[in-house]
Amino acid sequence: NNNNNNNNNGIQCARNIIHYNKCGIYANLVDTIKSGTSTLFNVMMQHPNMLVKNFHCGFSPGAYELCLDGINNEPHFANQLHTKVFIDRGEPGSRCFDQIKSMHDEIPNSKIIIAFRDPVARVYSHYQMRTRNKNFKFPEFHSYLLEKFEPYKNCYDSKKNSYENCLELCVDDDRIIHDSLYGDLYEMYRKFWDANDICIVHAESLLNPLIFNQTMNQLMNCLELPLIDWKPLPKPVNVASYNPISFQLRKFWWQIFQPQLQKLETLSGLQFNWKL
Repeated sequence: NNNNNNNNNGIQCARNIIHYNKCGIYANLVDTIKSGTSTLFNVMMQHPNMLVKNFHCGFSPGAYELCLDGINNEPHFANQLHTKVFIDRGEPGSRCFDQIKSMHDEIPNSKIIIAFRDPVARVYSHYQMRTRNKNFKFPEFHSYLLEKFEPYKNCYDSKKNSYENCLELCVDDDRIIHDSLYGDLYEMYRKFWDANDICIVHAESLLNPLIFNQTMNQLMNCLELPLIDWKPLPKPVNVASYNPISFQLRKFWWQIFQPQLQKLETLSGLQFNWKL
């Protein structure tokens, strides 16, 4: 009976997160590809006051309430209601304007976690991940990115399009350009969330032992959780070896993404110190 009561409390608490934010905070980890999100997701599991799980709650009306009803299978959350942050990992649609708006409409009292990585390193790593698919022969890196960048360029060059119209191109097959449009991504989330409710993580800091603990506790401050002594993972998650990008290619794509980086730093007030 006690277990049933705890499970019922867990369901109610989950619904309170959605509607009233009374017994916890719902935070969505934006799943930008090759930005350290898998490493961050696994590191966050160390915190005793978090439930970190790939629920991938949907974005249609009522979807979050139905999804979080699954909390009755999570006694870790149900038995300790008062100090929890519920971390969900965003599904692929969580970077498109309409889906972001729906998420905020469903859970307005929520927080967003975004990890940003050097944009050229991210897009090159994204390409390398895609080319490991042996069932498809990819063009070489530069040609592939030029092809994927063309519709965004055309969209941005059109005076009648707003940035959210262009970011709706994220429905392409792999979002290899979209996920490096950092300034527009941040601006889109700021249309719905206050800056204090958007928790930004510098992805490279997760791999730097000198600032790893500081980085994680800055995130805990944003999530309003107690600070702990974090332990780095033995090795990063979903990391592969490949030949480095040439300086010429890095310079070309750095210039392409530089306006987005400048926009992100201006809007967020943060400096990322990525260098060519």
